Amino acid sequence: MLCETFAEVLHLPEVQADDSFFALGGDSITAIQVVSRARTRGVTLTPGRSSTTAPRRPRRAPPRARGPGHPRGNNTPHRGGR
Repeated sequence: MLCETFAEVLHLPEVQADDSFFALGGDSITAIQVVSRARTRGVTLTPGRSSTTAPRRPRRAPPRARGPGHPRGNNTPHRGGR
């Protein structure tokens, strides 16, 4: 039922379960349309990580330690006032 709804909203003849909604041209507005149409068909979709959620960007790596020869110090917390 969701594949049919995705295809309808995206104006495609067919959508497979492993297709990427966003790669097929979906966006936040069409995602809202999918949720609305699914609701009228008796299916409730809740927010969260799902097949319609764009991949999250990876977290930043922690800052690298700086040695005493680095121009900005050695990464020790500042202990003085301004």
